[in-house]
Formats: sequence, structure tokens, C-alpha cells
Amino acid sequence: MTQPISHAQPVTDPRSHVAVRSRSVRRRREILIAYAFLAPSLLVFLVFRHGPAIASLFLGFFEWSLLEPPLFVGFDNYVALWNDEIFWRTLNNTFVYTLLTVVPDVVIALGLAVLLNQSLPGMRLFRLAYFIPVVTSTAIVAILWRWLYQPQGLVNGFLQLFGIPTINWLSDPRYALTAIAAMAIWKHVGFNMLIFLAGLQSIPAELEEAARIDGAGRWASFRYVTLPLLRPVMVLATILTTIGSFQVFDAAYVMTGGGPFYATTTLVFYAYERAFGQYQMGYAATVSFVLFAIILTISLIQRSVLKGDEDVY
Repeated sequence: MTQPISHAQPVTDPRSHVAVRSRSVRRRREILIAYAFLAPSLLVFLVFRHGPAIASLFLGFFEWSLLEPPLFVGFDNYVALWNDEIFWRTLNNTFVYTLLTVVPDVVIALGLAVLLNQSLPGMRLFRLAYFIPVVTSTAIVAILWRWLYQPQGLVNGFLQLFGIPTINWLSDPRYALTAIAAMAIWKHVGFNMLIFLAGLQSIPAELEEAARIDGAGRWASFRYVTLPLLRPVMVLATILTTIGSFQVFDAAYVMTGGGPFYATTTLVFYAYERAFGQYQMGYAATVSFVLFAIILTISLIQRSVLKGDEDVY
């Protein structure tokens, strides 16, 4: 005789609900404890990192010399900035410097990463050698390169081997910015190389092997397999290098002092000079905010153009 099918609901153990509730309470408690430990560091970060940035935004609407109380002037600083010829020259210097550094830096770093990704003896030593300039102080590197750029320095000595006459690298407005850009590439290329090297080592070897089995050569495999997979890494390296190039200050300060004739004065250097050279804090804050707007706009454009159809984050 067939037994009737029972549709009764299963009886749940009340102890399971207690266990789930206990785990949830424990989880929330751990999160609160983690935030409690992070709170002092987050507070210091917000106060000393974002606090001055927010304050400079409001300071741009004031005229302040540090010696007198701030005077509200509205948009007068922005109007004066628009009519400031030196500002436009420093802005042009910053753009030129960025063009001189970003593309060569990224391309050379990618080439070095491909070479150093080989399984050959001594590669770790070469990786360390290329990364040492990154962790070296920019002031020390700038002093070293200033010595190399002397009229009787090693750079001119090397060029004279090919019959090229002596060039005043740091005192000639035609070459000063290019000389600083070359130093910046040498110092920073190891950082991007490390980023690309990490990206290359994260690519599964099976993909390149499959491409070679299908008849693709090294160049075709690199172009159609490796480069597309490196696109997120390339976007990151390009954006970081661009931001760093727009914020250049210490190299120009040590090597040329912004000269000759404002040939190496960048936006950050100009803001510094206005703030601590002429004590125009409001005007310097205006320059800084314009620089922030430019960096944000260019970074968003780069991210949109380079990422393609993929979300790099």
C-alpha cells in the first residue's frame, strides 16, 4: 500500500539561528575593532593629506601674504591667472615636459620588462640595478646629473667622440627642459619596469604557447596576446607617470632653479615661487587648483582612451 507523501515543513533547530546570529555579531565586532585601530591613521591621513587640499580650494578666493589677515577677493586670482603670461609659459613647460617623459618612460620600461622577464642567470641583479634609481633621492640624482651635464662633463665628453660640439645643457633654454626630462626618465623607468614585469609574470604561459602552436612568431604573439593582456597595466603606468610628470618640482629646483628665463619653471615650481618667494598664498592656491583640474581631466581622458572596452579597475 502506497504511503501518502507528507508536505510538512522541516523542523529547524533553534540552535542554528543562535549560531548564525552569534557569528554575525562576532563579525560586526571584528569590523568595529579593525576600524578602531585604523581610525588614528585615517584621521591623520585626512587631516594632513586632504585637509590642505580642501583648504587651498577656499584659499584661492582670498589674498593672503601670511603677515596680514586673509582678504576675500572672489575670482580675482583666477582672472589674474588668466592674464598671467608667466603662468601660460609654465603651463606650456609642464605639457612639454610631460610629452618628453611619459611616452619614452613607458616604452623603455616595457622593453626592459620584456628583456628581464627571461629565465636567464643574473636577471635579479639587473632588476635590482634598474630599480635602484627609483629609491634614490631625487635631489641626489639631480646633483649627479647636473655634474654630468657640465660643459666638461661626461655627457659632452661622450658626444665629442662623434664630433658633436659642447652643449650648455642646463644654461641654454633650448636644451634645459630636455636635459631634466632625460634625467627623470632614467630615474623613474625602473618603477614602470617593475609594474610591467609583474604584469608579464601574471600572464599564463599557456596562452603564448597556444599562439606559437598556431604558428604565431614572437612578435605576433607579443602583439596579439601579450600587449592586449597588458592593457590594464599600461593604463596604470601611463596615468601614474603622467601625474608624476605634471607634479615635477625637485629636479627643476635643484638642477636649474627654474631657469634660464623660466625655461624649466613648471606649474608646481611656479606655485612654490608665488607662495614662498612672493608670499602670495591665495594666488599659489589658485595655480595648485588649476593643476589639480588639469591632472584630473587628463587622467580621466587617458583612462577612457586606453582601457578600450575593458574596465581596468
